[in-house]
Amino acid sequence: MSTITNLVAWNGETYTGAGDFYNQFKTDPEFLEFTQDLTDEELIRVAMYAYNCCSILVPEDLPHLISQEQDSYRGEAESEEQFTRELLEETGDISKDLPHYIVIDYQATWDRNLRHDFFNYKVIDIDGNFRQFFWWAY
Repeated sequence: MSTITNLVAWNGETYTGAGDFYNQFKTDPEFLEFTQDLTDEELIRVAMYAYNCCSILVPEDLPHLISQEQDSYRGEAESEEQFTRELLEETGDISKDLPHYIVIDYQATWDRNLRHDFFNYKVIDIDGNFRQFFWWAY
């Protein structure tokens, strides 16, 4: 059984609390009742979500937290720019078939507008891979 002592952000900050939540979800019998069917991927996301939303978490709150995380999770992208482009295409706000001569500054769109509607974490996961997760911030 793997444990995480921390989840490390891209900028070097350590999300100690997220690692604590992850370990608790993997090892604590009271939490395992609610997390045993989740994949490692889902556990990492729920741990990061819990780290953002909760200072204290009791086992009975976990089903609600997992449901919230699943409802607000918007996906994974390599960058905020990629996330913005894919979101705008998915929602139909821009066409997937824009002519090559049209240039959109997706990073500026994220920085100016979308970063207020979402929160994201840049992490290095258990296998040392860079990951970036996005959730609605409602």
